[in-house]
Amino acid sequence: STEPAVKVKVDGLVRTQQLPTKGGATFTRAVNVTTPVQVLRADPRRKRAVLLSADDILVGFSEPTASQASTSFRLLAAKPLDITAVVDIWILGTAAGNVSVLTEMWAMGEGAE
Repeated sequence: STEPAVKVKVDGLVRTQQLPTKGGATFTRAVNVTTPVQVLRADPRRKRAVLLSADDILVGFSEPTASQASTSFRLLAAKPLDITAVVDIWILGTAAGNVSVLTEMWAMGEGAE
């Protein structure tokens, strides 16, 4: 069951602060140089994802965009990329290697609060 909605009218300043994340994950995935690899799926619970590779990689939010230099984002070697969009993340390597991924989650799922 859901709680009933309550209408609130703010009169004056309201102090806010960012809450800490509830969890996260880290992993390293092999980079393919011929076919894009999906490293993360869109997840509304994800606060951010950070990508880091020893070699340049192409990053896209779909397989087709990651597959071409003209439609992808080129992440330079050893430069972290912070992604806060709730999107699929695909990568294509410019050389054989690995990409490390760190995620932070706002929530971990039902009952994890």
